[in-house]
Amino acid sequence: MGFVVEVENEVKVGITGGGEIDREKLHFLLIDVVCSLPSEIDEVLNDSAEDPHHSAVHVSNLIKCCIEMWTQLGKELPYYDVKSFILFQGFSEKEYEAFEESRRKESVYYGGRQY
Repeated sequence: MGFVVEVENEVKVGITGGGEIDREKLHFLLIDVVCSLPSEIDEVLNDSAEDPHHSAVHVSNLIKCCIEMWTQLGKELPYYDVKSFILFQGFSEKEYEAFEESRRKESVYYGGRQY
C-alpha cells in the first residue's frame, strides 16, 4: 500500500511503513512499457486526424516518465527526451514531427496531467 502527498505541485508516492520501492519490479514494469511504446507511437501516427482514438499526449507522458525513472535507477540511456526516443526507435524525423503536431493539437483539450 502507498500514499500520495502533494509537494510543491508534484505528486510523490511513498510506501507505508517506510519501505523502499522494489527496483527489480520497477525495472520489469519499465521494460514492459518501453517495449509497447513503438506500437503506441505507430497507432498515434496512423490515427485519424479528424477523430483520433489514440493519445499522443499520453504516449509522450509515458516516454518522459520512463526516461525519468530509468535515469533515477541509474541507467544510462541512448535517448534523453521524446524526440530522441522516437528517433532511436527507428521512426523518421518526419514521423516525429507528425507525432509532435498531434501532441500539440491534443494538448489543448487533454484533461490529464502533461509532463
